[in-house]
Parts: sequence; C-alpha cells; structure tokens
Amino acid sequence: MGDCTEFKEHREVFKRVREALEDERNGRYREEFERALDLLVKSYDTRNHENRFVVGGAVEVLFCALLRALGFRCEWLRERRFDLRIDGRSFSIKSNFTGRGTLRLINVMGDGRVEWGEPTLFFIGGRGVFYADPCMDVRVKRESDALTIRAEEIFKAGGIWRINLKVPVKPKSSTRIRTASYDVARSVLEQIGSILLREHLPEG
Repeated sequence: MGDCTEFKEHREVFKRVREALEDERNGRYREEFERALDLLVKSYDTRNHENRFVVGGAVEVLFCALLRALGFRCEWLRERRFDLRIDGRSFSIKSNFTGRGTLRLINVMGDGRVEWGEPTLFFIGGRGVFYADPCMDVRVKRESDALTIRAEEIFKAGGIWRINLKVPVKPKSSTRIRTASYDVARSVLEQIGSILLREHLPEG
C-alpha cells in the first residue's frame, strides 16, 4: 500500500472537522446543513440514475459551504478521483442513503491495475459521516467494473473516525420521482423569461 504516513495530515484534518461539527457552539451551522441535506435526499430520489450524480455533487457543494462557514479552507475540485480540498488536503466524497449495502469507490473499466488510494469521507444514511483511507483495516472488493466497499466495513472504523451528523435515509418509495434535469430545464426557461415554451413543459 505504500507509505501510510501520507494520510497522517488527512486524518488530522478530519479530526479538526469532527471537533468543529460536534462543538455545541456550531450547532446552528450543523442544523442548517442537516436540513438542506434532508430536503435534497427527499426531493431527488437516487433510484433515478440521473439523480445519483446530481445528489452526489450537491452533497459536495453543501458540505464545502458548511466547512467554509466554520472557517476551514475548502475548494470544490470536481476532479476524477478527488472532490474536495480541505485545508490543503484532497478527499474523495461518497454517499449512501440506504444505510447499508455496497458503495462504489472507483470505476475500473476492466483495468485490473486500479487501486483505491484516496482518503474518503462517507456520508451514510442513518449513521453519519465516516473517514476511511487505504491504510485502515477495511476490506475492498474488486468486481468486474468497480472497486467496492460494504457499508459494514466502514462502520467498523467508527469511534474517532465518525462525525455525528444527521444523514437522512432516502424514502423507501416515491409516488413521483423528481429529476434534476426537469428542474434545470424549467430554470433555464424562467431565466430567459420564456413566454412560449414554459407553459408547454411535459409533466416532471
């Protein structure tokens, strides 16, 4: 796995983030983030394939805003393997709103040489936010198209590697699935002051 000291600074950043978020004086910041996350997950059901990517990106943006509000330096990277840079250290962000099952770490596309090398923050529904990196005692499974990790493996870390944030569990069923693309299309028409098309949008 290489030199595990490379993750020392990432772990220290995580500990500082955990301390800030669990500080009662920062409760109003945490609560606003939790309300935003709850509405996001309830509004855009990730059973829809399109919504999975949009919700994942929105989690990154919201969490970065929370960290910046608390005084951390945070950049939204939008890179292939890293999502946020927090106080100079890059992290991958993964989310699972069922609270169980398997998370995809990396799409390997048949490349057997790909390895998990990113310190990762996992947002797990009903459980909180967890930190894990390749030097921790968590098992990763190589499948034909991806490297995956079971939620139970992440829970084993627990303790100091868990932030007690309310991460919502997605609804078990939705009578109507709202999609991000519909909302984007509607927003575009609103921004141009649409007269002709706005009234003829298909049902979303």
